[in-house]
Order: sequence, then structure tokens, then C-alpha cells
Amino acid sequence: MAEHSGYSYISAGPREGPALWSAPVRRLAIVFATLLLAGPAASQTITRGPILQNPDALASRITILWWTNVAGNSQVEYGLTPALGSSVTVPQAGSCEVGSAGTCHTVTLTGLQPDTLYYYRLLTNGAVVAPTTYFTTLASPGVDTDLFFTVIGDWGQGTTPEAQLAALQAAADPPLLLTVGDNTYTFGFQSELDSNALAYYANVLPRTQFFPALGNHDLNVVFGNVNNYGNTPYARTFALPRNAPAQPERYYSFDSGQAHFTVIDSDSCCDATQTAWLENDLATSTATWKFVFLHHAPYSCATGSISFGSNFAVRNAWGPLFEQYGVDIVFIGHDHIYERSTLVDDYQVGGASGPDGLGTIYVMTGGGGAALDGPAALSGGVPTRDGVPCHWLAQECASGPNGYCSVASYHYTSVEISSDDVLTLEAIDNAGTVFDAFALDKSLGATTTSTSSSSTTSTSSTSSSTTSTSSTTTTSTSTSSTTSTSSSTSSTTSTSIVPTTTSTSSSTSSTSSTTTSSTSTSSTTTTSTSSSTSSTTSTSSTTSTSTSTTLPCADADADDLCDAIDPCVNATDARNPKLVLTRLLPPPDDETLKVKGVAVIPAPISPPLRPHEDGVRFLLATAQGTSLMDVAIAPGLLGVSGTGWTPRPTSWTWRSGTGVEAQGIRIVKLKILGTGPGHVAFKVVAKNASLPVGPTDLPLSATIVLDPPQALSGRCGDARFPGSPGPACTMDAAASRVRCR
Repeated sequence: MAEHSGYSYISAGPREGPALWSAPVRRLAIVFATLLLAGPAASQTITRGPILQNPDALASRITILWWTNVAGNSQVEYGLTPALGSSVTVPQAGSCEVGSAGTCHTVTLTGLQPDTLYYYRLLTNGAVVAPTTYFTTLASPGVDTDLFFTVIGDWGQGTTPEAQLAALQAAADPPLLLTVGDNTYTFGFQSELDSNALAYYANVLPRTQFFPALGNHDLNVVFGNVNNYGNTPYARTFALPRNAPAQPERYYSFDSGQAHFTVIDSDSCCDATQTAWLENDLATSTATWKFVFLHHAPYSCATGSISFGSNFAVRNAWGPLFEQYGVDIVFIGHDHIYERSTLVDDYQVGGASGPDGLGTIYVMTGGGGAALDGPAALSGGVPTRDGVPCHWLAQECASGPNGYCSVASYHYTSVEISSDDVLTLEAIDNAGTVFDAFALDKSLGATTTSTSSSSTTSTSSTSSSTTSTSSTTTTSTSTSSTTSTSSSTSSTTSTSIVPTTTSTSSSTSSTSSTTTSSTSTSSTTTTSTSSSTSSTTSTSSTTSTSTSTTLPCADADADDLCDAIDPCVNATDARNPKLVLTRLLPPPDDETLKVKGVAVIPAPISPPLRPHEDGVRFLLATAQGTSLMDVAIAPGLLGVSGTGWTPRPTSWTWRSGTGVEAQGIRIVKLKILGTGPGHVAFKVVAKNASLPVGPTDLPLSATIVLDPPQALSGRCGDARFPGSPGPACTMDAAASRVRCR
């Protein structure tokens, strides 16, 4: 497999099994569906919305849109807990782009905390028109954080599969939803947008920020003329980011944490103004992850009488930019199937044809609900369109022709980024089955591959490659063998809005994988600097570093934690551990802590992780083994108290509005990764904690216990920082911050 801009491409091929929606998730989805459908009295009701928008593309703001059957003012009550506590009221609108005067409502909330869950409800003329629900703000640009979003395309046709996919996403509860266009069929009329699109996502849009791309069907109402874009119901209804110069909202970009999202318009491709803006947007972004969303497919091997195939104008105009500026994934549609490419490297910098080591991955996610096209046709076992082989298609999807990733299935795409540098993408069909999955890992120096399947046993043999550079030629060879087998049974039930349907699926899976021999040779001369070595010109500031400490107590597993308080004996050290402790200067009891890493627990993970039912335990200790924190995070779903767990198929988030019940801990996040057996990413954030730490307390150590209280089944991980050649802790000269990595 190819490497791309410092990440490893981990193909998790066909993972044909149901998304593991737990019973609490299904109950939560049904509760919210009931609340949203209940509505207020018939005398004053919402007729469209709520829709969460962000025209300013800021982590500190959000704009809420809704429409009512009567004219009136607009009020949003909101807060960090279901008790709300804050309110913004906007006078009745004198005119509306959509609807009669006074019936459209736009309220922008400002001064919000980034990457934070807020509760809100809507009122018009003092009457509640939408019950309490919630949203999550964007993360501040450049901040390390987890991220979860879903993508749909070619979807607003008012079909049963569309309703099923909407219900699945309502249960998955993504903070962000993006599209690749054709949001409205067939002509882009307002009535079609309302009935065929917004009505179907009425359980999703009130809780997720919505960022659509423009498709050709959205422009049919103005006969495809992009110059009349402003007159479309699409443009009049939504309030999208306004950071493009010529036609704000037609194309735009925004950031959330270490991810940069660019949404462009491929209709009448490709005008010089938009292309120049696109190049500047991609070139100036320093985000770890870059994603682009557009409608027309630069690469498509779809078949069928109404399929279009590759759009060469889009490919030749923008493909070189995607590759040159390190776009990780380009999401596309127009043809109504799912396709995934390998790393495409078709252009050199400047646009000339030919590989140069830079590339991007294309994911076609055009199965959102409109009538499907056909998958790639084979010629001699090779996918071909119009007599030309589709060289870009990945061959890792069991449900595609000859294993190629070209699947005619209704679906949506789910993307999660964990520990800031591991991305997992899943293609999920309208029955809730994951039929394709892969991961990109920017933390590993080697390319690895893992596969899994449903109701079958599969074996894969994978070559792992590691390259090191020095002034001399070095060759290294290693051989290892790992075999794992897992068996699980799961079921998923989803309830849609329009029309009402219920689907149930179950599967049993067993997997086995083997990794054998890896050899790497390098003769390239480079200069490298170790992160643990530094050169400093003498100044009045100094840095204190601790590398080793002898504990004044028994420490059988040498993890810098006294056995008396260590619930995680003989566990594997967490991978990529990081710890940041700030605000150590007076006043006391206002310290902020962030700890994260990847625990490696016994695999297969059976029984499954259930932190929302079992809770977790978190410990923090000094070099002397003194306990700074020992917190039991209780089980229980997030409720009206503002504290509790939000479970998803492979991830769990615990939040506390105040942190009082957990010694200042506000957030705990867990995520099962596809990077290896038993890999579980964890993150703990505490604010206003009491953590008095001095130079002699270093290095700190942290422990996460996933089967509390004593990790009897070994489900735990130690984040240790023993010093060179391993991770180390440092304190700044002012003794105000500790950083361990």
C-alpha cells in the first residue's frame, strides 16, 4: 500500500457486518424522535427546521433557522445543561426570502465555548415551538480533538431508503453532516426541498451542523445557470459560510480542530475565480486533515443508462490541486453508487500528467436515496468504463465486482478521527451494515492492512514496511505472527420518520490475520533531530526534565505507579501517550488537564466494551507514586442532569457540565480503532481541577481502567513518560505548564 503525506493507509476492506448499535442507543434515538415529533400545540407550529448553520464558520457561534405557521419574534433559550439559563430574542422579521413576513426565524448564538455540547429550545411569541435538544460547537482551528461527521449524496428524492439512512444517522448522532450535492429532486423547487429532503432529516438536522454542497438538480430550477444561484430555494433556505469572494455560500470552507473542510461547486466547471480561491484555500491551510466535497465525479466507473462516469473537466482542473496540497479524501457523487479509490497519483505539481509521490483518495458516496446506478462492469476481470480500465478503484470490497470497491447500494459514509491522527471511514448501507471500511493513520511510520468480514472466516497476509533514513545504507528485517479470532452477534433496529419503517439485522463474525516479515532498505542521506534532544542558547529561562525516578514503594510492573494504588498491573503501555497540565500558577484549584493515548487491551474484545453500563476509572500519579486523581466515572446515559455517556457503535463519550462529581473531569472519550487488535484510543479532559504539581513530581503517569475497578480482565492502559529514549515530561521555566509526550 502507498503512503501519503506521513500517514499509513490501513485498508480494512469489506467489513460486512451490522453497525453495532446498542440497545441504549436505539432507546435514545426513539426518545429524541418522540420529542421532536411531538411538537407544540397546533395553533403555533414549526413548518420547517430547525436547521443548524454556521455562516461565520466560527467555533464560538451557531445560527439556528426555523419557520412557523404564524408571524412572530424568535427566541432561543440555551445552556450547558438541560436547565438552559441563557436566552437570545430577535424581533419579528420584516421580510423573508422563504415564506411570509415574520414566519422565518434566524437567531445567532455568540460567545460559545468551542467543541462543547449545548442544550437549546425554540420559542416564538413566547410559546415553545421546539422542545429541548442539543448541538455541539465546532472545535477551535488547530486544536487536537476527536471528530465525527457523516456524508450523504444524491439523496433528496423522498424514498424509503432515504428515510432508513436518515434514521441510522439520527441514531449515530454526528455533530456534523455534509453532502456532495443533489439535495433536492427533481427540479430543486422549494416544495421538493421541504418534502423530499428536510422532512426526512427532521430528527437529524436539529442536532447536527449542516454543510451541503451544490448539485445539478439543486440548480434545475434556474435551468442550471450558476449565475442565478442566489435565486434557488437551496440558496434562499440555507445560511452557509460566506468566505468565498464572488458568490458567498455557493462554495466555502471551514475548520474544526485539526480538520479543514472545503466545499466547492462543480457545476459549469471550472471557473477561474473559484479555482484560484480553491488553490489558495488548500495552500494556506495547515490542518492535519484536509477534506473536499463536490458533486461531479472526477473518477467514476459506474454503469447504467443514466450514469455519467468520470468528469474529465473536473479531474484535469482540480485533480492536480487536490494532490499537490495534500487533500486526504475527496468526497464526490453524481453517479448513484459507492466507490472508493486507491491513493490516486495522476498528476505532478503544476498539472502535468504522471506520478510524483503526492496523491489523494476519492470516495463516491452517491447512494443517499435517489434511484441507484450500476456498479463497475468487468472486462477480463478488470473494471472498465467506455473501454478504459478504471485503474483507480481499490480492490478491497467483497460486495463489489471481483472485490473492487464499486457497490450499488443505498448508503451513507461515516468518518471518525481519534487521537488526532487516526481516521476511520465506514460505508454503511440502509440496513445498517458496514460494507466497506478503511483507516488512515498519521502516527505510524509503517503501512499495515487489516480485514474483517461477516458470517465467514477470512485470513489476510500483509507486508509491513518501515523505512529509516541515515547517511549510510541500512537494511532491517523482522518477522512476526499474530492470530486473532473473534465471534460476536449484534442486532440493530432503526425507526425512520417518513415513511415509518423498522429494519433489523444481525451477524456473527470471525476473523484471523497474520503479519509476516518486513524488510526496509534506505540509502538516502537526511538530517534528523530527536524530539528528546535539544540545543539551547544560555538565557535566564530553564526547562526541567525528569527521566527516571525510584519509587519509595513496591512497583511490580515498573509503571511508576505504586502497587497499592495500581489497578493495572502488567498491562501494555499506552501507545502515543500525551499529557498536558496547565494553569499551575496561583490561584489554586483551576488546573486544566488533558491526557490521551491508545490502550492495547486483550483481543478479541469479548464481551464488548460497555462503559455506559460499567463505567471507567482514571488515575493520575506523581513520580513518587502519590495519587493526584483516582476517579470513578459512573455508568449511565447522558440525561437531563447534563452528565452521562453518549454511546456510538465503536465509540463512547462521557460529559459533565461542571465536573464536580469527577474531580474536575469534564470529558472522557473512548474509541475502538482499526489500527490493530485491541487498540482503544482514550482521552480525558479536566478543568478547574486541584492538581498541585512541581518539578520534583515529574514524570507523571496516568492510567485508564475500562473494566473497573481492578482491571481483572486486563482492560487498562498506562500512559507513562519515563524519559529518553521514551516519552518524557517537561515543565516550562515559569512552572506553569507540564507537557509529557
